[in-house]
This record gives sequence, C-alpha cells and structure tokens, in this order.
Amino acid sequence: MPRSIALALFAALTLTLSACERATPETAPAPAPSPIQQINPEDLPRCDYPPEVRDPRWLPKNLPLPDGSYTMERLEPLAGYKRVLLVIPITLDELTTFVLEEWPKQGWVLGRGDAEPGEIEHQFSKAPAVGAFKAQAVYCDPGYSVMYLIYAPDRPPDPDAAPGIPSPRGSPLNPAA
Repeated sequence: MPRSIALALFAALTLTLSACERATPETAPAPAPSPIQQINPEDLPRCDYPPEVRDPRWLPKNLPLPDGSYTMERLEPLAGYKRVLLVIPITLDELTTFVLEEWPKQGWVLGRGDAEPGEIEHQFSKAPAVGAFKAQAVYCDPGYSVMYLIYAPDRPPDPDAAPGIPSPRGSPLNPAA
C-alpha cells in the first residue's frame, strides 16, 4: 500500500476513535424518535373496526392467525393468486413474532421479509403452495393491523404474472420470485 494512503487511513482512524472516545452519555445526541414513537396513545381515536365477512374456503387451515383475526374483504383472484384482506387484532411487532414462531411449526417456510415503520411483509411457502402478505398498522385505540394476503395452492405457471405487493420503496413482494 502506498505510504500516502496508509497515512490517510491512519489519520481517519485516529480522528474516528478520538471522536468516539470523547462522546459520553451527556454529550451524545439522542436518537430522533420514529414517527410511531411520536404518537400519543391518548390522541388516538377509538377504533372503528371493518365489518367481518365469511372466510374464503381456500384460506389454509394450517396457516395460523392470531386469535380474533377475521376476513374483512374477499378479493377476486389475480394472475393465479387468491387474495384476501384480514383484520389482525394485534400490533405489527406482535404479528411479526407470531408469524416467525407459529408458521414454521405448521411446516411453512418463510422467505424474504421486510419491515418499514407501520408495515411488514413476508413470503411463505409449503410446496407446492406459495404466498405472501403485507400488513399495515391502523393507528387507533386499541389498534390493529390489516393484512393483504395472496396465496396459490399450486405455484402458478407464470411467475412474472404474480401480483406484487408494493412497498414504499417500490420493490414488489413477489412470492414467485
């Protein structure tokens, strides 16, 4: 390594370490609160839960949902995937823990997951079935989540035709990918 690059790296490392050394709890900046942390529960309106409709027959019986979950809207199939909107009466953190713990116990394999403030999304499969969901927080008192779930009991023949679940960054959650 040329001497000038080594000296530059040494100087940068020295500055970084000395800055870290001087930071104390009194001088370290406090992390900015997330938008969710800024919500005052006392300011939230009472929840106005959507009406319940009959569960679709295709919803897998061995895909566990938290107690109190129900179907709020049955959507038309799209590109070989069945679709439904569900009310999940727990927080997104609780839902994430539930999915990560309970779905594998029933033989579901979890794929790539993602989380943003106020939403989570995940893929799941149990050959030959595939699916994905996106859940968003509903900020009211006591709060709940709405889950958009897509599912195919047999992987559709055209993986490019699968309906995506858009995220704020524009990357679709595609269970056939």
